[in-house]
Amino acid sequence: MGNCTGVIKKKNVRPYGRSTIVQISLSSSYATNGDTVPLAILGIGNRCSAILGGAVTTPAGHAVEYIPAANEFTAPKLRVRDVATGAEISNATNLSAQSITVEAIASSYR
Repeated sequence: MGNCTGVIKKKNVRPYGRSTIVQISLSSSYATNGDTVPLAILGIGNRCSAILGGAVTTPAGHAVEYIPAANEFTAPKLRVRDVATGAEISNATNLSAQSITVEAIASSYR
């Protein structure tokens, strides 16, 4: 299973919780149904309420879909679709040169 890596570009505190701007790089061995985004790379603690990005595509033009986890304490996934066919990228494809920039949000409990 592929795990993404990340570089935190900016940390924010929002009225609804903490957030970071993160450049997420995809794995060198893409996993069917999406690469896992480990919570540790997001820099917002042990939970993630959402990963937001507008019209997110990789430098190669592949569309990236955010797949939420069962709860915010479980790592979400990123599914990648081929730019030409719209089908999911094949298992074990090297996408390590592909990245996206998103905002990761951890909501606060009040």
